[in-house]
Amino acid sequence: MGNIEKGLPAKEKRKSEKYRSIPNASSNWGEEVRNNHPDQLHSAILGRIEHIAKRIDTYLPPTSGGENFYKVDQTIATDLENSVVELAESYLKSAREKYFGGKIFPEDENHSYPYDTIKAFDAKLEEIQSLIINAELPLSKEKEHKILINPEAKIDAEKYRELSEDEKNALHEEGISMLKKATEQIKELKEKFESQQLLVESKK
Repeated sequence: MGNIEKGLPAKEKRKSEKYRSIPNASSNWGEEVRNNHPDQLHSAILGRIEHIAKRIDTYLPPTSGGENFYKVDQTIATDLENSVVELAESYLKSAREKYFGGKIFPEDENHSYPYDTIKAFDAKLEEIQSLIINAELPLSKEKEHKILINPEAKIDAEKYRELSEDEKNALHEEGISMLKKATEQIKELKEKFESQQLLVESKK
């Protein structure tokens, strides 16, 4: 039997695993693609989803050896993973079934297909991606248990200071808050995307 951490088998396959290698996903994304190459946004969004799916393993076992490396509460981590998977599935369903004249490229009054909606979706997904990435910074500081105070010192005792329990707890809470915020934003984005509220926002 595998190790159990808060009720989750260490060898259980993650739901996000199937998004870790998406065909035709681009490694180029960001404002430059959004503003100058909107025709490439679909593959850029797939690249973001692929990257997010890989980062989920940082917070949810199994990682190497099945360890919950940053000791993230698994209810929070599982909620994050499920939300990401549901958003990815909603986006890909729309891309497959309604690529033109649907949620991604809605037909405008001139019977053309502007990029406003997919740009809005990508910009919001970028915020979510940044939260998931940046949440690792305070959690990694907590994991290290020490901070640099004198880079010129020759010995570690003078170069670093051990973190207090309160400092470690504060760092942990900072990282967890970012993951919770990311999950909230994912659910909001999925709801807006599916209800086409994003279409109204993108025209403002």
